[in-house]
Amino acid sequence: MILAGIVLSRRNFLPGEILMSISDSALYAPQSSIFTEIFDKKYRFTVSNFSYQAASILGGSLAPVILRANQSSLVLVTLSYVLVTFISVLLIAETKGKKI
Repeated sequence: MILAGIVLSRRNFLPGEILMSISDSALYAPQSSIFTEIFDKKYRFTVSNFSYQAASILGGSLAPVILRANQSSLVLVTLSYVLVTFISVLLIAETKGKKI
């Protein structure tokens, strides 16, 4: 959806922006439940806040640097972020039956 939003935003701003907003919501919605499950309650708030701050720094600064340095397309950079996210989700351990 993000890639479709990028393509649409170049041609027609409103549909692209709406599609990207929906995809952002789809990404942020499950994060709170994932953080609740994978981190101990003693550290949960600190870890979730740190991860949001680190992600904003890395996501907000790394992508423009890569785009500028390599003259690569936005789709390739977005695909690399999608790949990292996919691998991260696969590596999360199942917490069913564990005391959270």
